Amino acid sequence: FLTAFYTGRQIFLTFSGKPRTEAAKHAPESVRSMTIPLIILAVFATFLGLAGTPWANQFFTLIGEDAIIGGHHLPHG
Repeated sequence: FLTAFYTGRQIFLTFSGKPRTEAAKHAPESVRSMTIPLIILAVFATFLGLAGTPWANQFFTLIGEDAIIGGHHLPHG
């Protein structure tokens, strides 16, 4: 219970608290060159996190076997 309380408090103060310094009041958002890789990493982390759950089989069935195996291969020769 205490961990959940203090984690929630920390998140609340970080993202909705008032800035304490003048520099913090005028802090810019991240540039796209930083935001886009973070979004890509978040998507991969979500999919890899799903791989360890009981719903993984349903998820991989939904996206199709070709996406996992790599599609159809032409015969050699």
